[in-house]
Amino acid sequence: MIEERLHYVRIAENEALPDLRDRAPFRALVILEASYSDDWQAEASKWLVDQGCRYMMAWGPRCTTWDDSVDLAVVGSGEHEIAEDDFVMTTWHDDESLESAMWYAQFNALSSYADVPLVDAVLLHVSPTERETDLRALWEQARDLADREAGQASNSSTQAGTILDARPRRVWWKKMLP
Repeated sequence: MIEERLHYVRIAENEALPDLRDRAPFRALVILEASYSDDWQAEASKWLVDQGCRYMMAWGPRCTTWDDSVDLAVVGSGEHEIAEDDFVMTTWHDDESLESAMWYAQFNALSSYADVPLVDAVLLHVSPTERETDLRALWEQARDLADREAGQASNSSTQAGTILDARPRRVWWKKMLP
């Protein structure tokens, strides 16, 4: 098994976006804890794709809009064929806890569309304040979320809505391309 490399990166509107190309290809969990404009979201989405993100998951307010903005960043003008290596899988996690979204990032987002292993994971924190220690701790805690929920489910008559039901709700739409 390949050892994962976890990175924390905080970004915010009106701040320079850092260089992440040395981590490419990577998966990113976009943690939204600040307001931002639609123009900045489009800019950040293009930056994320250009930096080498190949699996983007979004959590927080307005997270359901990030799959489309990343998809549009990949497609661009639509004037050229998109190579399999350049596809970006996208999901959003608006109805889940951050811990559940982290579990998903750890166990379901392990390879790109082209089946390239995504060893590097980036916690992309959209916030005016840094929370690296807390978010790294929650990432570690999320590792055993399925086991904890399975234990709780054995004491209950239903498992609906638990992490055991985790599956992609939205992945890249290759079938829509010619």
